[in-house]
Amino acid sequence: MLLLLKNQEYNYQVTYRPGSKLVISDCLSRAPIRCDENHEDTVCNLIYTSFKDHRLQEIKAASLSDPVMNELKDTIIRGWPDHKDGVPSAVLPYFSYRDELTVQDGIILRGDRIVIPQVFAMI
Repeated sequence: MLLLLKNQEYNYQVTYRPGSKLVISDCLSRAPIRCDENHEDTVCNLIYTSFKDHRLQEIKAASLSDPVMNELKDTIIRGWPDHKDGVPSAVLPYFSYRDELTVQDGIILRGDRIVIPQVFAMI
């Protein structure tokens, strides 16, 4: 489904070609290269923020003291229920974008953006 969403901006046309006409694909599938080495993919996650360290610490402290943020953090870590009915009422507003939420170093992120606790949202 995600692949369809990423490719929806392109116009493409699917054309059938018999296997006998796919020379390169046929050639590569019949002559595999043996690889004895174990190649592991390395993934690096970088978070760039324009916040100062003390501001991140304030957000982290506010998140720890906010019961809604704690409930949300627990729900993200435990895993979301399959149905909306099983979601605690405090975190129900976050259910629609639950797949985008992660916890990094005690701070809740939506994609690459920080979810600000209610205490800071009112300032």
